[in-house]
Amino acid sequence: MITVHLHGPFRSFHNGPLRVVAATAAEAIECVTNQLKGFQPGPDGMKRLRVAGHDTLESLYAPLNGDEELHILPLLWLNEKDGRITQIIVGVTLIAIGLAMGGTFWPALLINIGASMVIGGVMALFVPVPRPTKEDEERTRYLGAPPNTVGTSVRIAIGYGEDLFQGHFVSSDTDAAELV
Repeated sequence: MITVHLHGPFRSFHNGPLRVVAATAAEAIECVTNQLKGFQPGPDGMKRLRVAGHDTLESLYAPLNGDEELHILPLLWLNEKDGRITQIIVGVTLIAIGLAMGGTFWPALLINIGASMVIGGVMALFVPVPRPTKEDEERTRYLGAPPNTVGTSVRIAIGYGEDLFQGHFVSSDTDAAELV
């Protein structure tokens, strides 16, 4: 039996340690993923975590002794908001380093990069993550109308003599669901 301890934000999935039967650390993670609702991977098919003492992929598939403890931690402890908080912290650090340095070019560059990281991180905290709606999913199922080959108010050359030419596709305000 392997004892699995969840740390950080993963503690909200289960109180106390879990006991699973597994031969490798990867099997233990799979057991925990199948048993705990909400611990499943996200839409990208990945769960960002690390197992203490197992730094490589090969070590996750190495056989375990009969009675071991696994400690599952988030990949980055401060990464609760998809890296937004980490981005703010790195930006503040760059600003502090830039203010502590002497000179003109490198400190100003570090301060500018740090300020843009802080502003981007704060803005990302307030902007909701877009979720696809059912209408968006229906639109992507079908092939749409042919794309425009020219933009608005673009000159179309007049061909004369023995030139080969053909027309341009112009489609606007068409919905793939209406075409089917």
